[in-house]
Amino acid sequence: MKQPGLIAQIQQSWRSYLLCTPTLVLFLVFMVYPVFYVVHLSFHQWDGITQMKFIGWENYARLLRDPLWWKALGNTMIYVLSKVCIELSLALGMAVVLNGKLRGRKFYRSVFFLPAVTSAAVIGIVFSGILSPFDGTFNEILMKLKLIAGFRDWLGDPKTALYTVIGVAIWHSAGINMVFFLAGLQSIPEYLYDAAKVDGAGAWRQFVYVTLPMLRPIALIIVMLSVIGSFKVFDLVNVMTGGGPYYASEVVTDYMFKYGFAGKGLGAGVISQQGYAATIGIGLFAIIAVFTFLQLRLVRDKEK
Repeated sequence: MKQPGLIAQIQQSWRSYLLCTPTLVLFLVFMVYPVFYVVHLSFHQWDGITQMKFIGWENYARLLRDPLWWKALGNTMIYVLSKVCIELSLALGMAVVLNGKLRGRKFYRSVFFLPAVTSAAVIGIVFSGILSPFDGTFNEILMKLKLIAGFRDWLGDPKTALYTVIGVAIWHSAGINMVFFLAGLQSIPEYLYDAAKVDGAGAWRQFVYVTLPMLRPIALIIVMLSVIGSFKVFDLVNVMTGGGPYYASEVVTDYMFKYGFAGKGLGAGVISQQGYAATIGIGLFAIIAVFTFLQLRLVRDKEK
């Protein structure tokens, strides 16, 4: 039997399509149009006030020659790889422990998840005080434990600024990934563990040969979401370090923000450069797209 064409399907189900129209309009206005506008803006020089000036591919050529862009990109890659590897390992460990018969596990789940529902900007402000080089609690604890001799400026030292932000970011979002892993663990049939016990498998072998293979589908999704989310880091860096000191903790999103809004943090006399900021955003989009494609390709190969 021949399938009806698109026009015929619309005529038969026009009420359903009419109900979807508001959502489609909102999607086009707030998702599709901004993407095309940013691409259009990247080919222009514009300060957000005066008339746009078409400059072709100059912004893209400038991006490839910009040492601060490469610095920000390198810091972003360090942030993504460090945060994803440490955070997901920690989240999986917490999920495994709290999925067992630990007493008070519901309380611990709530405690570990609580930072994930707190504003990252607020967390950044709080931790800036905790890590203060003058009277910060973190320094006082380390000094009492005799791990350091004196107060250290963790956010003001180029060697530690980025890694300090990474540590705070892991504390902030490990809980949400723990919940994802918990959902995956609770979906594993119990009879698989019973069969493994009958075969003489201990706790470690059960984890390696039962838990990890069964978690693989959801784990790949968690990794992909974590990588994309980590690439978009902005609030913690902007609040805690502003990309400093000396661009030691600068990331792509914060660098884009500075050019997009009056050149804040880029030196005196630098005005807003909306076109170049749009180009930086497109560069970040391209990198995220490549990582997403590689991860989806990996998922497809694993399924085969």
